[in-house]
Amino acid sequence: MPRDGASGLPVPLLAGEGLPAIRRKIAAAVGASGIARIHQAQLDLIDALRSGQFESDRTFDDETEVSPGTLFWLHHYAGIAAVFFNQDDRAAEHLHRSRRIDKTMDLGASAPAHMDRADNCFFLALAHSRPTARGMTPQHGTNHLIAARDRFEVSARLDPDHFQSKHLLLEAEAARLIGDATGAQALYERAADAARKAGLTHERALAQELAGASYLEAGLPTPAQGCFQAAIACYQKWGADGKAAQLARRVGPAGCGNAVPDSQAAPCNPDLAPLIALGSFAASIVHEINQPLAGIITHADVGLRWLDRRQPDIAEAREGLRNIGDAARRAAEIITSLRGLVQQRRATLTPVCPADLVRDAIRLTAEDLDAHGIQVVIEFSGVQHPVLADRVQLRQVVLNLVTNAIQAMVTTAPANRRLAIRTATAEDGFVHLAIEDSGCGMSEAVRGKIFEPFFTTKSAGMGVGLALCRAIVRLHGGSIEVRSAPGQGATFDLRLPTAPEAD
Repeated sequence: MPRDGASGLPVPLLAGEGLPAIRRKIAAAVGASGIARIHQAQLDLIDALRSGQFESDRTFDDETEVSPGTLFWLHHYAGIAAVFFNQDDRAAEHLHRSRRIDKTMDLGASAPAHMDRADNCFFLALAHSRPTARGMTPQHGTNHLIAARDRFEVSARLDPDHFQSKHLLLEAEAARLIGDATGAQALYERAADAARKAGLTHERALAQELAGASYLEAGLPTPAQGCFQAAIACYQKWGADGKAAQLARRVGPAGCGNAVPDSQAAPCNPDLAPLIALGSFAASIVHEINQPLAGIITHADVGLRWLDRRQPDIAEAREGLRNIGDAARRAAEIITSLRGLVQQRRATLTPVCPADLVRDAIRLTAEDLDAHGIQVVIEFSGVQHPVLADRVQLRQVVLNLVTNAIQAMVTTAPANRRLAIRTATAEDGFVHLAIEDSGCGMSEAVRGKIFEPFFTTKSAGMGVGLALCRAIVRLHGGSIEVRSAPGQGATFDLRLPTAPEAD
């Protein structure tokens, strides 16, 4: 739309600025000659997004008394509001009307700018695609959807900041409509990231909201939860608190919609949401099975060397094969366990001794510990109280922390490399497990982000390990914290509730 409210032209609404600041600009411009009605339409859209009060049946009774230019903007803003509030039929009516006005009438000084026409085209395409089920063809607007996608593909090459996220969103919708759910979900992720980089918070919110709907349509409530929560956060950041509240009500307090009955799904967990939305669940699997896969490769190489000797050592080769089988089974257990998280299956909880988890982690990392010359000190409390846990999940938590400790000590002088693991049972009914290294430590800024998804200080890291650790620990009713200072190592403290005593 035209750029300068002070000169009597509409103020831009969808350029990335927060709604409260935009409203102040518009309010200051109200009364400018000839466009007071347009300014009011803008205020109505902003107020609807901020309050959540949207008039879905709104009409303009005085259409014959206003100029074509004003009428364009009235229908344009009403259509955009209808898209945000999921009134797609009404949105299509308004946006088609404004589109026809723009094409057939002389709008003079009130004519929309290039970006406004792009917004009109974009939201009209969404109004046609969104209510259409996966694998189906829209009843109306198919040609417009295809044309809009092609238009934004060209525009994105010329001006990626303004058009890349729009193009990817429409590509995602096109993929969903032909039944390519996996492709669509990857495209929604890319669209959200492009919008983030361009500072278009409202488009990032739309991308996450549409991704959540796509996951629900595919019967995956947990990643849908993550997307909806991200969308709500983006709408709030934009200043659209009413829209955020409307979305929260629409998808349910847990963010899972009505995809599965409560009796079949575990409660949604907000810590898991950003991890398993979109592509991050795959990243978690890759991260977690990297260690057993590396073990398989190592044992296979060693076994071949035993067999290639002039006198093959069958016993050693057989031991290598057993180790390969153990590592492969562990990788399968990890995948099954993580898949249970994304599908919201209730985990199988059994009494598990934390000391056994520590022993498993030390055994599995023994070669690395020895190769790095790390001194290991283990102190178990006198009475070993079990915790109620999914053994595979909690073992991965301890293994991740031990592996991180080893990596943190790479730059430490070999004589000073020390890993200390301690367990204790407090009177508050919790088992405490501390894993302490003598590595490089971390700054206060790093400590504040260390458990965030995709935050990493490693050049080859993905930033999912510690985020997943925290999510799993919290699922078990516990907590995890870190204490550290630069050059003074780090200590990760786990706190887990003890298992109830058998009757």
